[in-house]
Amino acid sequence: MIAELKSLTVSKVEIAHGYRYAFSGSDQLIDLLTAFIKAERQCCHFMEFSLSTNGTSGHTYLELTGPEGLKQFIDKEIEF
Repeated sequence: MIAELKSLTVSKVEIAHGYRYAFSGSDQLIDLLTAFIKAERQCCHFMEFSLSTNGTSGHTYLELTGPEGLKQFIDKEIEF
């Protein structure tokens, strides 16, 4: 699932406590992102997930945030 999301990522921006990913929005993409959140929250209870859409731009955004060290965890462990 992560490999598919990586291939669909339009941009990845570093934010204060994590990353913000942009995707071209579609219902199928939102379903995939929701499945990702459901799976990751089971093992990574320290992560905060925020999913939003913008009707004007057509983009869907996923923010992954959390405590210090989260960025390194994302980069090294889940490689997203």
